[in-house]
Amino acid sequence: MQQLHNHRLYQRTIITIICIAVLVGSSVAILTAVPPITAQAQAPTPTPKPGFPLPLLGNIVRGSSVALGDLNGDGIADIVVGSTDGRVHAYTGTGQPIWSVQPSTTPIESKAAIGDLDGNGTNEVVVTAGSTFAPTLPGALFIFEHTGALRCKFTPFSFNNNDIPSGIYSSPALVDLDGDGQLQIVFGGYDAHVHFLNNDCTPRLSFFVRDTVWSSPAIADLDGDGSPEIIIGIDTHLEPAFGTTNGGRILVYRADGTIMPGFPVQIDEVIYSSPGDW
Repeated sequence: MQQLHNHRLYQRTIITIICIAVLVGSSVAILTAVPPITAQAQAPTPTPKPGFPLPLLGNIVRGSSVALGDLNGDGIADIVVGSTDGRVHAYTGTGQPIWSVQPSTTPIESKAAIGDLDGNGTNEVVVTAGSTFAPTLPGALFIFEHTGALRCKFTPFSFNNNDIPSGIYSSPALVDLDGDGQLQIVFGGYDAHVHFLNNDCTPRLSFFVRDTVWSSPAIADLDGDGSPEIIIGIDTHLEPAFGTTNGGRILVYRADGTIMPGFPVQIDEVIYSSPGDW
């Protein structure tokens, strides 16, 4: 397929999110912009935790799920979310701002990944930039230190050969591919590739999959050999002609990039959802 299909743009974005709320007695962060219930039997109104909801300076959160992780070393989960102006926002669990940065003007519609990439005792934040509403905007992957300082940036390929890096809607997954205690990054892109990156944004492996990737990868040891596999959905037939608009595949990569026996699995519909993990 030479271009992204306009009919997909509504698939993954349903509601506009403008604030974050955390319920009392719960550690679950909830994105809210839901209109009031008008039925006669209304559900009880949840009580926000003090400090919430959080206004994001008028910015819209669309598609970017909240990620939780300790950024300031106090042992308590902090909150990270992206917005449509290309900003990444970090807040404490009590709603106090930690940092807000704008690495790009391309919307961030994916969920950030938080983890100690290099084993130095502090967590890093990994985000991707790419929009379902404006898929021709340039995409990128960014890694931030726990302070919000930019560590590095990865620029994907251009799917349409127009010198504009294709967007990334797939949320990144973190995985130790070689057992050295450091984490690598795996994701798919509109550039029709599945990418494995090192934690300094340098490419490790990239696989051309013939069409766009909307799905986010899941990580699991599927065969019990002690090494992780990467499971991801692909928007393509096994051997389609370009321009084919239906069909999808489930791919399972081993840590070395080889395909696990029994895969890919072909289905008749495009895969937008992400594989479940545990």
